[in-house]
Amino acid sequence: MATPNDYFVDPGGSADSGDGTVGTPWTPRTGPTKSAIQHALDTITRDATNGDKIHIKAGTADVQTAALGFGTYGTPGGGSGLWLQGYTSVAEDGGVGEIDLNGGNYSLAAATTYVQYVDLNVHNNVSATLISCGTGCNVYRCELHNSTGIAIALSSGWAIGNNIHDCSNTGILLGAGNCTAFGNYLKNGTKGFTVAIITAQGNMVSGNIISLDGSSIGIQFAAHWTIVYNNSILSAAGTGKGIDIAGDYASGASFNLIEGFSGAGGVGLNLSGQTGFDSSSTNNAIYNCTTEITAPNGYNLGFDNESLGASPFAKSGADTFANRATYFAAVSTGNVQTGGLHGQHKGAIAAAAAAASGAPFFIRSSNSLLTR
Repeated sequence: MATPNDYFVDPGGSADSGDGTVGTPWTPRTGPTKSAIQHALDTITRDATNGDKIHIKAGTADVQTAALGFGTYGTPGGGSGLWLQGYTSVAEDGGVGEIDLNGGNYSLAAATTYVQYVDLNVHNNVSATLISCGTGCNVYRCELHNSTGIAIALSSGWAIGNNIHDCSNTGILLGAGNCTAFGNYLKNGTKGFTVAIITAQGNMVSGNIISLDGSSIGIQFAAHWTIVYNNSILSAAGTGKGIDIAGDYASGASFNLIEGFSGAGGVGLNLSGQTGFDSSSTNNAIYNCTTEITAPNGYNLGFDNESLGASPFAKSGADTFANRATYFAAVSTGNVQTGGLHGQHKGAIAAAAAAASGAPFFIRSSNSLLTR
């Protein structure tokens, strides 16, 4: 595998200084005015064989006045992509680089291809998408917040282990085919999602934790060959829907935990728009919803969906990103921990016993892919 070239920027350093090394990273420019990242993109000679990494130092936000421009750098390619990744002292140390979009109506970058966004805190725009991804882009372990636009839009690629909150549109929008949303935490705040995750056909949505209120919808799709499973969705007396499916065939939702859509019109699992009767939704567990499941006549609802008599979530401590594996830990009620097909647990967080037995979607603090 090719080893990308490493370059370093420090948004908090003295203006017009540095040479791009870890000891003397590039800083913002004053003539003409550029953010540290934009200066790096305008200075690097793109390695079309190995690719490049721009490491963004934690501590001070890199303030953008427009979307990042790739006119000088060029277009990243498959096998020679570009990484934008945070650091504190040295590369890959888990530090989180901060990028402030300065209240503008633009994304961090246009939907360019083969860019990897890792360990970043991106925030503060209006109706544009915070991170807009073209082919081959992935978003790992980023915090995305304070936007009225979409947080992450993927055309292909992965969104894994991200903390998305206080956005009033969609948290993750997956395009048609070869997209994955796994292990993300999405939470309403002063702004609430319209829909936390929307997925088109041919994608996987799994292991996500979604915490909502109001009319927000957890997961929504109207496509085929879409897999939605082992997600944990909690609403505070919400009037929306936990999972809203209107797929045409070979699509369904299984092994999900859904709670709290107990307001007027609230639905745990809404299948009323399903048209593909070869689809099925099985082994979901639902608690405290005004309507647990709606399905059209003739729909193959599947088996072992259950109505719970108590909350499936431990709710110990605070409902925060840092505490999510504890707050949303599965409790022993109904068949939540080991029931259903092949003893598969339900929800994003398996109980300790299930994790020890090899449950596949146990989110734990030692999983470096999901947590810093």
